[in-house]
Amino acid sequence: MAKAMNSENIGLKQGKALANLTSSKQLDLIAEGLPVLMNSARELLEASRLLNGKDRAANILEGLAIEEIAKILILIDIVRCPSKIRSSRIGPMMSWFYDHLARLIYFEAQTWKPVNGKQLQEYVNGHRESHYLEGEYGELIAPNWSLWLSESTLYVDLMSDENGELSWNEPISIPQLFDDFTPCPWRVCQSLSKFGAFSRKGLEIVSSVWGKVNFDADQNWSEARNLTHEMLSKLNAAHLFTVDAADDDVSNLHRFWQMPMYNIDFKKINVSIKNLQAVRDANILSEFGL
Repeated sequence: MAKAMNSENIGLKQGKALANLTSSKQLDLIAEGLPVLMNSARELLEASRLLNGKDRAANILEGLAIEEIAKILILIDIVRCPSKIRSSRIGPMMSWFYDHLARLIYFEAQTWKPVNGKQLQEYVNGHRESHYLEGEYGELIAPNWSLWLSESTLYVDLMSDENGELSWNEPISIPQLFDDFTPCPWRVCQSLSKFGAFSRKGLEIVSSVWGKVNFDADQNWSEARNLTHEMLSKLNAAHLFTVDAADDDVSNLHRFWQMPMYNIDFKKINVSIKNLQAVRDANILSEFGL
């Protein structure tokens, strides 16, 4: 590892340095990090379930767990990326690893069912816009829903509408309906762990299987399903399955593990308020036949 050349290279948020390592060293470091992230997500989820009657605090812990889970999924997608392009994709991927909105979308995207990579990008585009139209006739201009829901739970803050009217945000609370609810993306992470995919040897198998296909606009669920089956066969042959691996874990991967997203753009799209106002006005006129 090269010595730090300036202060920005010391401390947290050094994930992009993975691109400077050999493929083997990249897998070494990711194998070290995945169990740490799994423990972090597990602790946060378990703690959130102990806060009966304190819904906001539970929501905050769940929100933090969601972003830790997203980090796990981003890292495993780096492993699924073909080795010949991995170093060029680590920069963007680690940008998503550190980006609040990108992590939220990455988590949510796991359960979507696009027909191919092109449609998956379209789905993501619909969630990365900075503002959108809300209301029965699209009469309200609202900030990005995922960001607003997350940040309005975390913080008391001044907020403004499009007319410049200021008001205070009072943090919201979403009631805990199910004490034992397990998010689908977390099931994916748990299942991959049970199959030994997060071990160093397991990551080598994941890389060798998934790295045969560069998932871009044309790839689809059929290819992902076939590669998942091949990966599981090789993990089993390598005796990496744990004793608690079960049929439900296979189902979790086939149902909730998204196609690799290393070629997807998660950068926030800054939407022009002027354009939204024009669309809103046109929608209202059309609704009333004017």
